[in-house]
Amino acid sequence: MTGYRHHPARDEPRHRMLLLHGLGNSASLWDDYAARKADDVEAWALDLPWRGDGDPSWGHPSDLAAAVREVVAGAPERPDVLVAHSFAASLVLDVLCRADGAAFLRERGVRGVVLVSPFYRRDPADFTWEAVAGMPAGFRALIVTAIRLRSRGRIGSALESDMAARVCERVGAYGWSRFLEVYLNSPWLRVDLAEVPALVIAGAADAARTDAGHLAADLPAAELVELAGCAHFPMLERPAEFAAALDRFPADLRSADRCLPSPEPK
Repeated sequence: MTGYRHHPARDEPRHRMLLLHGLGNSASLWDDYAARKADDVEAWALDLPWRGDGDPSWGHPSDLAAAVREVVAGAPERPDVLVAHSFAASLVLDVLCRADGAAFLRERGVRGVVLVSPFYRRDPADFTWEAVAGMPAGFRALIVTAIRLRSRGRIGSALESDMAARVCERVGAYGWSRFLEVYLNSPWLRVDLAEVPALVIAGAADAARTDAGHLAADLPAAELVELAGCAHFPMLERPAEFAAALDRFPADLRSADRCLPSPEPK
């Protein structure tokens, strides 16, 4: 970990969010959301080991679910909402689907999770040879898209391609294999154990939007929000709509049928 980007509340904070970025990105992914978030939300975004300029050794054999638990336990403030994008969403889902996952999050004050553009399959037969063989090119295209969105199109396509190639090199073979390992394991996740209320956000044009729909249907307490006019990076493509969807979620948690009591600090 290299540090946090703190986005303070403009009013007295009623909610605290911990924001986790996906593979090859960084904590700055959330800046557009942070500029539009509700006044009573305090947010912390963390640069994670799988960031675009990270040490590739993160992908060497390790327990990534344990790494996510360490991130949650070590947050500067106890978050009541955990927000994760893409690869990080899959890792949070892995934590949730373990026997003690929901209890672990509740003990640390997390009352709900937001899974943005998650990768999830119900059936191992969904992973055909052709589909898996095309995934590296798809990942590189996503990195190009993220670079273009974050630069507001101010750099040329040749430089975007070069930058994306460097990110892929930094992720490396081991990092990519860890992504595949997590994704390929998703049909065996015990989604019935993921009892923490969840919001699943997907871009209507995302190639993985079906994954998001199936996940929202399979989780015990989840809502799906599809944002029109965007794909894998709704926080960059439609930041105002994304912020509105995300900021409604804590209010939903306060409703009588979904509210979970915050545990006493230990």
